[in-house]
Order: sequence, then C-alpha cells, then structure tokens
Amino acid sequence: MAKSLVLFTVLLITSASMRAEAAPNLNAIKGQVTDSRSKIDNYKKSIQSIETQLQTKNEDYLQAMKSRQDLDYQIFELEKNLNQSLFDLESDKVRVKKTIRHVALSYMENSTHEDLVKSQLLLKSLKNEKKEIQSKIDYCTDLKKKTFELRTRLSETVKIERELYTLLQELETRKSSTVQEFLTEKENHEKLKSEYSKLRKSQQLAKKKAQAKLKVIKNKASSSSTKLVANFAVPVKKFISTENGKKGITYTVKSGQEIFATKAGKVEYVGSLANVGNVIMVDHGNDIRSIYLGDFAASVKKGQAVDLGSSVAKTRFSIKKGNLSKVYFEIRKKNTAQNTAQLINNKINI
Repeated sequence: MAKSLVLFTVLLITSASMRAEAAPNLNAIKGQVTDSRSKIDNYKKSIQSIETQLQTKNEDYLQAMKSRQDLDYQIFELEKNLNQSLFDLESDKVRVKKTIRHVALSYMENSTHEDLVKSQLLLKSLKNEKKEIQSKIDYCTDLKKKTFELRTRLSETVKIERELYTLLQELETRKSSTVQEFLTEKENHEKLKSEYSKLRKSQQLAKKKAQAKLKVIKNKASSSSTKLVANFAVPVKKFISTENGKKGITYTVKSGQEIFATKAGKVEYVGSLANVGNVIMVDHGNDIRSIYLGDFAASVKKGQAVDLGSSVAKTRFSIKKGNLSKVYFEIRKKNTAQNTAQLINNKINI
C-alpha cells in the first residue's frame, strides 16, 4: 500500500512538472499567433490606406493629364495661324506705309483741285487701313502673350502630372511590397496556428495519458488499501457439510437454523431470484459485498445496519428435503466474485 502511494505521488508530481514545462511553450506560441494576427490586421490597414491613396492620386493624375491635353489643344489652336497672321499683318503695315508715303508725295505734285481731293480721300482710306492693321497686330500680340501664359501653365501642369505619375509608381511599389509581406505573414500565421493546435492536442493527449496512469495507480493504491484478507466469519454456526466452489461456498444445514452477518455492514438488497430462492446482499464498504442465496426467511430489511454475528435470516423447514437446507454464500469485490473459501476465518466467533 505504501509503495503504491509513493508511486502515485511521484507520478502526480511528474505529471504536474510536465504540464508546467509544456504550458510556457503553448503560451509562447499562442502569443506568437496573437502577434501574427495583429501584424496581419496592420498589413490589411496599410494596404487599404495605400489603395485609397492610389485611387485619389490616380484621379488627380487623370485630371492633370486632361488639363495638359486641354492646354495643348488651346495652344495649338492659338498658334496654328498666329505667326503667319503677324507676318502678313506686318507686311501689310509696311505696304500701307509705303503707299501713304507715295500718295503724300503725289499729293504735293497734283495741280488740279480734283486730283487733290482724290489724293486726300486715298490718304484717309490708307490711314484707316493702317489703323485696322495695327489693331489686328495688337490683338495678335495679346494672343501671343496669352499663348505664353498658357505655355507656362502647361509647363506647371506637366510637372504636376509627372510628379503624380512618380507618386503612383511609388504607391504601387509600396502596395506590392506590403501585399507580399501580408501573404508571407499570413502563411506564417497559418503555420503558427497549426503548430499551436498540434502542441495543444499533444498536451491534451499527454494529460489524458497522465490522468489514465494516475487513475491506474490510484486504483492500484485503492485496491491495495482495500485488499481482501481472511477476516470474514462463517455465516452459520453449525453445518452438516460444505461444498467449496471457485467462487462461493454452499453450506448444508438443518432447517430452522439462523444465518449470520459475517462482517459488519449495511443491508443493500433483500429479495428473491427464480430457481435460486431468496437473496440478501450486505455492503461492507470499499465495493466489498457478501451475498446469501437459499431457501430462507430474511430477518433484516434493506438499509439496515448489521454487526458481525447479527442474524440476517433463518432457513425454512422442508420435509421433502429431510429438514435440510442449503445456503450459498459468496464474497464479491466490485461485483466480481472472489475465492470465498480463502477469505473465511474460522477463528472469528459469531
């Protein structure tokens, strides 16, 4: 018994030590799983943020590109005939000046009144034409200034467009890198989860095995502590003969003889079985019971406490059987019949 208790204690301490060693590993991996999950969530947020920036900057880029195209078109339309027009107008201006000079000289040489009037009218017409030409030249000059301003805006727009394009490229690179890190961490997360699951199952299995071993040792210790010894009295004071079986003992006694409790206990059952007779079962604790079978009248009730030597029944009279009765007595442990003959101590008086 002492040896079993020592083994039980050692196994209990060993099991506790194993659980204590396994727990930190399991907790460490659980912490890694949690950290990995946090990293994955952060990567998701980063990817979403980059995608939002990409969408916004892409819209800005498309707007800048459209503005650049519009400016290109405006400049093209303005410059399409502007230079040629200015050249033609300047030529016309020179021509008109020459004509005015020529008419003015002719005017001085005219002698008739009619010629003078014609010269005056022609000069007036030429001056008006010169004025119109100058007005057109001024307009074209303004357009040229506007074209210069548009080109300045175009240069700024092209710069913005290029900057946005570069930023989009950088964002795409960042997104690609972050997605790759996200996938790597996700794969690592799955491995950690698998490792955690395996270790947990292994620990649970080890725990079950340890518990099973503890149970076996405990049962052995319990079995040792309740080991049956020959401390049961003979159930009848006098008997004519006995028949020892591998399990129980059959006593042949005279009719009307009392049957006694072979050990202190509590009556667990009083009843009858077909083809056997009456039955009395006494519980002695620790899963140990004594059973009486035969043609007798019970003198105890279920739940009644009995002491060693207490009368539990009396055999009935039977003329047919020559006033003889048979009483079967058996000792059981955990509902398993024992070798009853080895547990009877004839020295115990009842």
